[in-house]
Amino acid sequence: VAHVLAYGEQKDGVVNPHVCSLAHTVKAAGGELSLFGLFNGLQEELPGGIPNHHRGKAWMVKKNWLLLRALATVPNNETVVAVDAFERPLSKVVDTYRRLAAPVARATGIWPVIYGGEANCWPFPHNGEIPVHLTPRSRSPGGDADFVHRIPEHSSMSARHVSHLRDERLPYGDRSPWSIPGSQFCQQWLSDTYARAGADPSDPESVERARRENPFPFLCSGGAVGTAGSLKRVLRHFIRVHVLSGEYDDQAILSKVLLRNRSLGFVDTRGEIFLQLHGHPDSVTERPLCQEGYLERVGAGGATFQDFRPPPLRDAAGATPAVLHFNGNGKRWRKKCSSHLREAGLLGKLDPPI
Repeated sequence: VAHVLAYGEQKDGVVNPHVCSLAHTVKAAGGELSLFGLFNGLQEELPGGIPNHHRGKAWMVKKNWLLLRALATVPNNETVVAVDAFERPLSKVVDTYRRLAAPVARATGIWPVIYGGEANCWPFPHNGEIPVHLTPRSRSPGGDADFVHRIPEHSSMSARHVSHLRDERLPYGDRSPWSIPGSQFCQQWLSDTYARAGADPSDPESVERARRENPFPFLCSGGAVGTAGSLKRVLRHFIRVHVLSGEYDDQAILSKVLLRNRSLGFVDTRGEIFLQLHGHPDSVTERPLCQEGYLERVGAGGATFQDFRPPPLRDAAGATPAVLHFNGNGKRWRKKCSSHLREAGLLGKLDPPI
């Protein structure tokens, strides 16, 4: 069984109507939704405070703090999902999580958190072309990159982003100097990701295969699945990094935490659970996203996700994500996808307009 948690986003004291759509998709996926952060949760003070000039960004940290508080009463061995909207049965999310996380759990003794992946290295600075260093020669001081990873232009928001993280020293590794500058974060993260994917610079086909089969290499903080205990563990590290550094961007904090300790969690780089929709055209899936024919009926007329089958992704080894996340400019798909799911009978007919 999975416990679905979501932040109760509000405007002028009224819960965002998108939450109603989420509640319907959770029900159609076979689960129940719990909201956290209602009743002025964002007006509460954070532990350790937050710099005054970052007050407008405080909600990114507060959502994670409120999630940690909400998890206090959830048993540690219960699977927890934090998402925007489902498009497959909740059982698929749980089964896929267990399959992907089990090797880490066997090796480390703890269940990891799996975060959704995205194509862009946000919010860290980069120019859209990230050098990858895998071989000892390449990793040596002054060594040339083994190859260059290019972020798709339509996803590359932070290529022109003036990041406060450029010159910050970020904790990393088990050897002196124990840190890397923020300007090198994307290449270190990506080098680690390609290494785990089995890319061999001497074999260009293996590099291309690793790139093609892992189209979402960077962490996106908007979707996560793990046991309640594993999420609590990550979020305690999250709060500690925030208190020590004053960092306010939740995606930056979580990326720092996982780069330093990969046993805590990893990214769904293949899109097997999450599809983060920032920077993607409707052709990201084999049938156009949330348009006529997108959901193929396989059941006998019911209105649950057991009765429909969405298409797989085009370039990710046939992965079919269970969860849609409308991050960044992916919010442009939220109304279209809600309408499409409603027409299929999966959102009911009395949702507020969105």
